[in-house]
Amino acid sequence: MKSNLLWFCLIAGLALVIRLVYLVELEDSPFFAHPTMDEQVHHEWAALFAEGKEWSVDRETGEELPYFRAPLYIWFLGTVYKIFGQDFFIPRLIQSILGALGCGLVFLLGSRLFGRGVGIASGVVAALYWIMVYFDCELLIVPLIVFLDILFILLLVLAGEKKSTGLIALSGFVLGLSALARPNVLLFAPAALFWLVWALRRDGRDIGTIVLRGLVFFLFTCLPILPVTVRNYAVGNDTVLVASQGGVNFYIGNNPWTDGVTAVVPGTRPDWWGGYDDTRAMAERALGHKPKPSEVSDYFFDLSFEFFREEPAKALCIMGYKLRYFFCRQEFANNKCIYTFTEEFTPIMKWLVIGFWIVAPLGLLGILLAMRRAFDLFPLWGFVAVYTLSIVLFFITARYRVPIVPFLIIYACFAIRWFGEKIRSRAFLPLVPATVALAGLFVLVIHVPGFGGIHKNTEEAFFQIGIELGKRGEQDDALRYLDRAQQAASAVQEKETTRKHRELAIRIECNVLYEKGKIFEEQEKWEEAAAAFGSAIPKMPPLSPPLAELHERTAAALMHLDNTLEAERHRSEAQIIMYGSGAATFLNMAEQQLAEGRRQEALLYLDRALQGAELVLGSDTSSQNKKQASQILCSVLRRKASILDTMQRWNEAAAACEQALPLIGDPGEKSALHGMLADILDKMGMKEEADRHRRESRKTRSSATPR
Repeated sequence: MKSNLLWFCLIAGLALVIRLVYLVELEDSPFFAHPTMDEQVHHEWAALFAEGKEWSVDRETGEELPYFRAPLYIWFLGTVYKIFGQDFFIPRLIQSILGALGCGLVFLLGSRLFGRGVGIASGVVAALYWIMVYFDCELLIVPLIVFLDILFILLLVLAGEKKSTGLIALSGFVLGLSALARPNVLLFAPAALFWLVWALRRDGRDIGTIVLRGLVFFLFTCLPILPVTVRNYAVGNDTVLVASQGGVNFYIGNNPWTDGVTAVVPGTRPDWWGGYDDTRAMAERALGHKPKPSEVSDYFFDLSFEFFREEPAKALCIMGYKLRYFFCRQEFANNKCIYTFTEEFTPIMKWLVIGFWIVAPLGLLGILLAMRRAFDLFPLWGFVAVYTLSIVLFFITARYRVPIVPFLIIYACFAIRWFGEKIRSRAFLPLVPATVALAGLFVLVIHVPGFGGIHKNTEEAFFQIGIELGKRGEQDDALRYLDRAQQAASAVQEKETTRKHRELAIRIECNVLYEKGKIFEEQEKWEEAAAAFGSAIPKMPPLSPPLAELHERTAAALMHLDNTLEAERHRSEAQIIMYGSGAATFLNMAEQQLAEGRRQEALLYLDRALQGAELVLGSDTSSQNKKQASQILCSVLRRKASILDTMQRWNEAAAACEQALPLIGDPGEKSALHGMLADILDKMGMKEEADRHRRESRKTRSSATPR
């Protein structure tokens, strides 16, 4: 017992020293005291909690809402703020201590199940595991949930061994606490309960004892959760177990456009509050009333299930890709660019080489090798399996994967010991299939599907750093990082990579040039500003408001250089682009009016869109802008023809179709429009002309069909 305590302290001490070194180095990061995305939201909510204010509220009305995000971490961070003030070092220090204690618990769990040697090795590996060190110093849920999950599994193992009512109750309570940090852990609750019941039955306990202790586990799991559920119902008259973000998160990973790793709902803004507001607005438009949080969640669940029904093969393929992403070496970030930030600001990470690339293959092999003890070890491998499923059902990101890492580490250390024992005893025959399996698992994990190697998003990281330094007034350092971002973005565009990353690199390069231009403006370096803005112009999407702004800023810089003629050209181009972007906006507004059954209002918006697109086409602008305006014009005319047809205004509908026909390049679309025009002409009694357009429709469709 004393020896275990000594090893626990040594391992926890080693883990804490590493985390303290990392934490001190991290202070050099511009984001240490300026958190972004989820960290920023956690900080803002925790600050409100520390001040005694309600943090889960409607931002427009101020009314309390059921929790959108599980509340335990906000309570934890808010309590730290309340005691120590809003200091950014102290909560990270406390989380580092929590992470170090978690490494000690890994030692205890490994020792309990596989012996002290495996336990010590597991604890040391956990202490040195780089991504665990990284997340222990982020203002995110990870350190809290990892600690609670390790503690829960350790208590569950002890409860299964000792059959103690107290341990069963305590394990259930810790599971309930963990669910208040991330509710998906509850998917393991039925499996844990079944295992406990089966363990009691194997031990010969009577049915009354089995039922009673099973009930104890269930009730103590519910104990931390029930007050939150009651509170959610009381403030919102809404049934939300813990948090209401489940449906949105489910749709993020299960829609026709998902890549399985990007944490953004298609069609919404990529920032935290923008995405939150947009998803609520989407549900409100679809449901026709202001929805409760549970209704928003249900709406997005329904969208995902509709996708499963309509495209089951694609949905299954996406699930397969998510499973592959889960078990590949890449640490997918959705808060900050993990690799570049650690390389740039925390030198200690260069020495922490243990990662998923080695722990996962050895850990998975360890699970297979230990299957003779499948029942006794169920809390470990069962948790890995169920928790993995719970993440793959949603979407993959590094912080979601971390909770299974401690248990894979234990199995990995067991696998290494197994190899050592077989070699020492000269039992070489079992080594052959084990080595083949390990090699296959290494190939599986090391290969990152889609693009082969790890994409570090260096260009995005440098851009974010440059932006933050610019906000702090450190313009020279900001320009230095923006230059590095531009170089990295150019390198991505030149090399062979995925289309997604090339498009991202182009977008980042545009943003970099824009931000550089703004800094040059502040420094009154007008020639450099004009060059930066001008370089971004050809890379921007045509007819977009940001493109118009670039032309305006270029014009302003050129005016300072007394280049009036060129400045006027850019101002004229900006005005033309605004006409085009306005046309796209009016088209969207027409679609909204049409969805609400207001056809006359929709026609008014379509006419305004038509005017804007025609102005662009009649101007002396770039071919890209004209091409985009032509596409908008086609969409407007087709939609206008469809509405006029339903209103029995067939002359106008036919005229719109005829105006659109010469603008359409796609044979399939042209064939459909010929068919639509033929139907309208039939209603007008012009049979001969209708037949001519039907022949054109068949002819065009035939030419579009692959032979």
